[in-house]
Amino acid sequence: MSEGRRTRAAAWLVPPMMIGATLAGVLLVMRGPDRAFGIAAGSLFALLVGWVLASTLWPAHADRTCPGCGRESLQRLEPLSARGVTCPACGHVDPERSSFLMAEEEGPVEPIALAERRSG
Repeated sequence: MSEGRRTRAAAWLVPPMMIGATLAGVLLVMRGPDRAFGIAAGSLFALLVGWVLASTLWPAHADRTCPGCGRESLQRLEPLSARGVTCPACGHVDPERSSFLMAEEEGPVEPIALAERRSG
């Protein structure tokens, strides 16, 4: 699943979670802690655990699609930085875009973090 599709899927989960939390709160205030509140709270907790498990088992991948030409050719701008991307196919450069996921796919990120800590 691409990063954009995952973000849209996550956005659809927010309204039902908010409605469920509101209903659980109303049930608690109006009727006290009974079975309906327990079911609502348990459902929200199960959804939270499911989201954490899905995020852990299927982590995000770097989106290498160039906004200029649409090819899967984005690369990091500098080897010791997790900021900035460039497209060798069309010459598109974005010095502000995060390239952390690309760096994570290419190897350990500790040298990058240490280099950025020393420079900044």
